[in-house]
Amino acid sequence: MSSRRLFQLLVLFLGLFLRIKFANGCNLSAREDRILCKDKERQALLALKQSLVDDHGLLSSWGIRDCCQWKGVGCNQRTKLDLRPSFSDEPLRGTINPSLLQLQHLNFLYLSDNDFGSSQFPDFNDSLSRLSVTSFDWLYHLSFLKYLDLSSNHVGENSWLKLVNKLPLHLENLQLRSCGLHGTILSQPLNGSFASPIRVNNLSRNRLSSSSALKWLTNISSNLAELNLEYNNLIQASIPGIFRNMASLQHLYLTDNQLGDGIQGFIGNICTLKTLDPSRNNLTGLFPRLPPCIESSLEIFNLDWNSLQGPLPDFTRFLSLTNTLSLSHNQLNGSLSEGFSLASSNCSKLVVLVLDGNQLTGPLPNFCNTAFMSLEELDISHNRFNGTVTESLECLSRLKHLLASRNSMGGIISKTLFENLTELLSLDLSLNHLTLNFRSDWVAPFRLRHLSLSFCKVGPYFPKWLQAQNDLQHLDISGAGISDTITCIS
Repeated sequence: MSSRRLFQLLVLFLGLFLRIKFANGCNLSAREDRILCKDKERQALLALKQSLVDDHGLLSSWGIRDCCQWKGVGCNQRTKLDLRPSFSDEPLRGTINPSLLQLQHLNFLYLSDNDFGSSQFPDFNDSLSRLSVTSFDWLYHLSFLKYLDLSSNHVGENSWLKLVNKLPLHLENLQLRSCGLHGTILSQPLNGSFASPIRVNNLSRNRLSSSSALKWLTNISSNLAELNLEYNNLIQASIPGIFRNMASLQHLYLTDNQLGDGIQGFIGNICTLKTLDPSRNNLTGLFPRLPPCIESSLEIFNLDWNSLQGPLPDFTRFLSLTNTLSLSHNQLNGSLSEGFSLASSNCSKLVVLVLDGNQLTGPLPNFCNTAFMSLEELDISHNRFNGTVTESLECLSRLKHLLASRNSMGGIISKTLFENLTELLSLDLSLNHLTLNFRSDWVAPFRLRHLSLSFCKVGPYFPKWLQAQNDLQHLDISGAGISDTITCIS
């Protein structure tokens, strides 16, 4: 088998202080002939081992004749070297031997969470000299590279251009989380020949506060499908029109920046957008009205921890909102029914609805509305809902998490509410004015892991149905009016 075929896939991850997790060894199907590694690759791996400091024998199997049997090495049609990190593993130390570049058909390269300090990599055949965290000439030779993760390495001002202008032509995923990037670095002019089909770009946890910091994104905007700009210092003026030419963008993450005054002005008409997450910003005013094509394409919309006010909009206009709507910790008011006033089949696949920490009032809506029928998580805690807990909740047969604490709901809850909630895992009705009234022989149809009924009326007797909840990990029945001898929960 040729060297090209054997090392068609190499996965290398050098984690924090080179922490390692080993994959299984050779994993061939019964009909495949046994594959033995080529001597050239065996010697390259032995040289790599020689340059590493292995205090705990993690590479102890790297010595037998067939390197396909070494821990972390798999040889088949998609041969790989897997050194991905696990926090339970002990670290390797040392340096990376130039023999690594004999494995030329590298598809995936992970270098995240390293700490090479000021040490430099050894020479790589003259043309790859002085390789270090601030030297990227070696990248140009990895022409098959599709995934590159340099997260938590410091990419200095003098090395940014070297990195970007050396990116392999086939690179699709570039991870630069926590690399110390800032506007001065990213505003430097790029090589005119720079081009890369990058589809995923993670620039989170840097310092990209100026508009010049994002100009280089225009060079890759046509193919970009996912862009992560979380935890930067982006302000509204820094991103005018930057997303408008991203015709393929599907997932945009903007958590924890300093964006305000609405998001309509900089989003543009990205009609391919499926995920929009500007949570933890300074968005104010009424719920934003997005361009119709975006409202029709969004599947996940997260506006948590902003300062939005006013009533909920009619969410039935979000024709593809089939996954998550999260609006927690804003100042939204009005009733929940206003947002889902029409029974729309277009909203029938909403899976997660999070509304906690607002000022929503009124009775709960009719949950048999098709907008709610696929819910698996419903969080309406920390609001001002009143009235009774409607038995229409029984229509939510897929519900796994029901969180409704800290409201003003009252009345009696009977077993009818729970008859169809067979998948329920979490139930929190605490700090309401509710009474749970079940027959002593009632058998709950669910197996809860988390239950909080604090200051609901549950007693005076310790409920038998609760004694059968063997999977409980969290139980809060403080102030529940129980005055009884507690037997062992079986």
